[in-house]
Amino acid sequence: MPKKAIDYSIKGQDDQLKEFKFQDEILWQRHPGIQGVRFDCQTHVNFYNSVVRAKVKQPVLNQRCIDWERCQGMNDKNMDDALSILHNRCFKQIMTFHHAWNSEVIAQFYSTLWIENPKKEGGMYKFPYLHFNIQGQWYKCSYQRFAHILGFSDSDINKNNVCAHEYNIAGVDDIVNDMHMDRTGTFWVSRNMKPPIRYLNHLLRVTVVPKGGDQTEILSRSHTILWLLHPGNEDKTINVFDLIYQEVCRASWNPLRGCVHAPYLMKMIEVVTQQRYLPLDGKCSKYKPCWVYLEDEAQTVEEEASPCPAVHPSASMPPHGTGQVETLDAVLGFMKRRWEGWWKASREQNARLEVIEKLQHEILEHVKSIRRDSATGSSPKISPPREYVPPSLG
Repeated sequence: MPKKAIDYSIKGQDDQLKEFKFQDEILWQRHPGIQGVRFDCQTHVNFYNSVVRAKVKQPVLNQRCIDWERCQGMNDKNMDDALSILHNRCFKQIMTFHHAWNSEVIAQFYSTLWIENPKKEGGMYKFPYLHFNIQGQWYKCSYQRFAHILGFSDSDINKNNVCAHEYNIAGVDDIVNDMHMDRTGTFWVSRNMKPPIRYLNHLLRVTVVPKGGDQTEILSRSHTILWLLHPGNEDKTINVFDLIYQEVCRASWNPLRGCVHAPYLMKMIEVVTQQRYLPLDGKCSKYKPCWVYLEDEAQTVEEEASPCPAVHPSASMPPHGTGQVETLDAVLGFMKRRWEGWWKASREQNARLEVIEKLQHEILEHVKSIRRDSATGSSPKISPPREYVPPSLG
């Protein structure tokens, strides 16, 4: 009989799980009491049952991809600045990546994953390996190969590039001050961040640094990434793939975090195993952040307005160049951009409705033809299946 089950979702299990994630699978003996082929040891079963499957509503985090075109269509200068930063720092390709996944495969990956640390032999640098078990079969993929599968080059993962999870920013410097609107207010709070930084935070937390919940919160691990992305740090080349790799490793031994980066992992698993796992029950949804709040934009304009001479008591209107006039211009500009965005969205919606109506008409005509064939005694031709569907993973 298997040993007593351990609930790894209980707080304080991180250290034990982390130690286990660096143990070679050859040290494990298959427990005779475990049924099925998916798992070899009791720890795999406990992690699967108490951490992955315990999250009934969302065992695998619903990953998103950025709808780059719609973000550009917002006609918002702050959004354009954020997109330009991400494009120039090589984030666009991975943030727009989308790939469907099988939740059971991702669950088995996280339950059985163990990490082989890099070794240095003869002065040569070697990358770590990820070992995982899918349906009773062990596979491995190196750090380098995983990066190549996702479209990164060797120069992108060069060991001299900055790994954000291991990089510490030295307290509050000029760049940190420049990222906030009010330098005397609370730092690393979304409402006090400048609009482009807020957009960057929204885009990062649904892709390479996934996190659900309140988007007004700036995650502690996002501080370094936002700091590195800020203008003035272009000389620091970020290892974008390492962000993904580190998030996967940390999620594997942190029971409080979900199974992240399912699209990236599923792509890697399909390439390594040379198999296609069906059904693909998880799909990337396209993401476009909401507009930055109007009061934030108005506040920014007021703070940047140049000083003006005092107004005479008899004056009924403030002189040109005051903060009030600048704020009004900001409001009008904001309303104009919203109207243009709404008009473009309306045209796109009308185009989609036309396509839907056309498809509905074709389906209706097809149904009518089937009914006519049935009435005359003839049977319609049935096309062969396009793809073989193997038995579902149980």
